[in-house]
Amino acid sequence: GAHEYLKSTAVFESEEGAVTVTAYARHAESRKGMDDSQITGSASSYARKYALGGLFLIDNEVDPDSLVRVGENNGAGQTAGPTAGQTVPPRPPMPVRR
Repeated sequence: GAHEYLKSTAVFESEEGAVTVTAYARHAESRKGMDDSQITGSASSYARKYALGGLFLIDNEVDPDSLVRVGENNGAGQTAGPTAGQTVPPRPPMPVRR
């Protein structure tokens, strides 16, 4: 069947021109524990988040493979840190100089 999608467009304008990014989010027909306005609101938030993320090159997705597990045995009989099972995100990327 046909599905409904929400469209979100983010625009950045300056004296040099404009950049436009569009993102879509599928509007679920129903979702357990949510009324219609909550379903629409969550799809709208999702679409806006990805439109703005695309516009400003923000990648806020956590890659589980890039996380360091503190306290796990590193193969040399030592642990990598003081607290077993604690998840530590990787170091943020260095800023780009222009």
